[in-house]
Amino acid sequence: QKGGKGKGKGYTADTLQCVFSSGKNLEGIALAILVDRGLLAYDDAIATHWPEFAQNGKESVTVSDLLRHESGLSAFPDPDDPTNFNKMAIVTPEIARDPSQLSDLIARSARFGAPGSRVYHAVTRGWVASMLLMRVDPKKRTLGQFIREEISGPLEIDYYCGITEAEQARHAFADMTQIPTLYNMPVNILPAILGFGCPKLRVLVKALLFRDETKHIIKAPVASWFAKGHRPDFNNTPEGRALEICSAGCYANARAVAKVNAAMANGGEIGGVRIMSEEACHGSMDLVKENPFVGIQTNIGMTQAGFGDWSRCHSEELLDEMHMLPGFYGWGGWGGSISLWNPSAKVAFAYTMNGMGNYLLGGPTSSKLLAATRRAMART
Repeated sequence: QKGGKGKGKGYTADTLQCVFSSGKNLEGIALAILVDRGLLAYDDAIATHWPEFAQNGKESVTVSDLLRHESGLSAFPDPDDPTNFNKMAIVTPEIARDPSQLSDLIARSARFGAPGSRVYHAVTRGWVASMLLMRVDPKKRTLGQFIREEISGPLEIDYYCGITEAEQARHAFADMTQIPTLYNMPVNILPAILGFGCPKLRVLVKALLFRDETKHIIKAPVASWFAKGHRPDFNNTPEGRALEICSAGCYANARAVAKVNAAMANGGEIGGVRIMSEEACHGSMDLVKENPFVGIQTNIGMTQAGFGDWSRCHSEELLDEMHMLPGFYGWGGWGGSISLWNPSAKVAFAYTMNGMGNYLLGGPTSSKLLAATRRAMART
């Protein structure tokens, strides 16, 4: 979709947009860098580095549990009533920008859901990772600061977790735009529900709307800006772009995402810039664990650094893409962005857009792009 705000006019290769959960790859990469430097281990209990985190049954949660969405922190049960899972602590912009308040909220929260279950940490994983990183990093940086100084800066790319309002004036942004409801409902959603529309969309709609036994888990409220429904409006504001919301609010263009992925496909180095050792890079893609996501008919193997291993994917939603994905690692974002790499073939893939589809992972456009990538790989 064309359009941009800020410097310049129109949509170009430099335009930044929110990539939502595709930014989760940066969380795993940042913690892999800390592992590489001997400051952290994947099997460390988070409480080893952050003693207050051990409250309310979280003492055994490890770094890899968090990155694999198994920490029990897909939402934050109210710290003042931690056993009442119908009462959640809501992160506001004020809390999100204050590490002290955010740390306290997370530390006091109870685990949400059954121990060992994999519940998608749609928004929360980056906040927990950031508060852990601050306690491990000798410079006490937040995740957004660490990404800027250790990943985006060295690679000379525009890939941000938090952009100050003053800095935003130097960039062009494209607002994230959903399909209008009056068109989407009769043309896409209702046909899928009734069985004669897109089968992948039917699987997703059923998972989100009709799985009553898990609805309270996968739809638990987390952030105040989603109080009126899951819309990207807040992410399109200067305030939203300024906050560090790594799991659901990084901003980039496709070239920036692809360059990070190229470094991961190439053993942690690209263009003479090394962000981590080759051993650490390969290790971040090791120890894959399969565990179905609660409430979503998808089982994707997750590495110890929290990257999806698409060679080990069992998903009704992704039936069309699965034969194109073996050998790839990474993740995708709400609306359709994709961030993947293939270390065996040394191929990096990235797709960003501001016109959002109905899908949590991939969609018709990314399917076509992945198919073209596979054809190109077959010719080499």
